[in-house]
Amino acid sequence: MEKLINSAFDFFAYALPGSFMILSLFILDEEKRNFEDYLNFAQSLKLGGVTVLLAAGYMTAFAITPLGRRLCKAYHQNGRGRLFRITHDLLKGNLNKDYYEFDDDNNPPEKNLPISQKYVLVRALTPPNFRYIESWHVYSLMSYNMALANILVFIFVSVRLVRLWNDCPWPWFLLLIGAVFFTLLFLFNAVKFNTWSMNEQNAAIAALHLRERAGQEPEPPAAGKPVAPR
Repeated sequence: MEKLINSAFDFFAYALPGSFMILSLFILDEEKRNFEDYLNFAQSLKLGGVTVLLAAGYMTAFAITPLGRRLCKAYHQNGRGRLFRITHDLLKGNLNKDYYEFDDDNNPPEKNLPISQKYVLVRALTPPNFRYIESWHVYSLMSYNMALANILVFIFVSVRLVRLWNDCPWPWFLLLIGAVFFTLLFLFNAVKFNTWSMNEQNAAIAALHLRERAGQEPEPPAAGKPVAPR
């Protein structure tokens, strides 16, 4: 089951967005004049070609993930980003971070629980909740990588319109508008799923008293020493 989860993580977070990034390069192919040409190209792909595409897509998205994360942070700006506020108000997202005593920005750093310790607590003491929380992380990662893919589509369509202006531009204009629209939606989803992940993680720690349970866990016996019977 864990291998299946890891495979799904790799596919949705890296391979799928990266494949879209690579396919967006074909927008610049001047031999393909209309969308029927692209449909014929997609139908001509064999299993081996799809496998190579997914592998190359995985490596591409894995390499540029830091750019996607940076883009997402610039869009959000801790809830103060202008584009984020516009999208949030239109979609009525209600994306508010829930605060706990161990995760309050007003606390001194030594009183807050580091993110690495939160992951350790949830992963070690409540694995079902960890898998649930991790799914939000996968969706967030996929969303900002897909936002990058749509930005590439916007750039390549713009270049094609400049170079091939007389080549039926109206469908490409629609694709251009769609790229902007989906970029904003994917960025909003990236913030949304990341917020849900943080809230669920903090809620699990607080509701299940994971810090207290971790403090009560017996230490493993030293090597070579027998465990005393109860």
